[in-house]
Amino acid sequence: MEIQNIKQISITDYLQQQGYSPARVQGIHFWYCSPLRNESTPSFKVNTERNQWYDFGTGEHGDIIDLVRTLQHCTMYEAIELLIKIILKIQLIENKEVTLFVQLNW
Repeated sequence: MEIQNIKQISITDYLQQQGYSPARVQGIHFWYCSPLRNESTPSFKVNTERNQWYDFGTGEHGDIIDLVRTLQHCTMYEAIELLIKIILKIQLIENKEVTLFVQLNW
């Protein structure tokens, strides 16, 4: 699996899976209360077009790998491993849906 495939995992989808919801959406920018610290005013921005994030409170930023590494307090390699598991889980679900669809229409 290539690193570019891993970096295509949507940050907003990942955050939703982790239980975070955007406080507001402005075009391609999703604003969240930071998942990195406690706050009441959203200062964590995700650019969905670039699939990049920036935390205005800490100055941290990056791609999906950087986010997982920061949130999970793990190495880059461990973050990649976690993301590969997410990709494989998605592929497994999609394959099951296709198989079920084919069986139902057979």
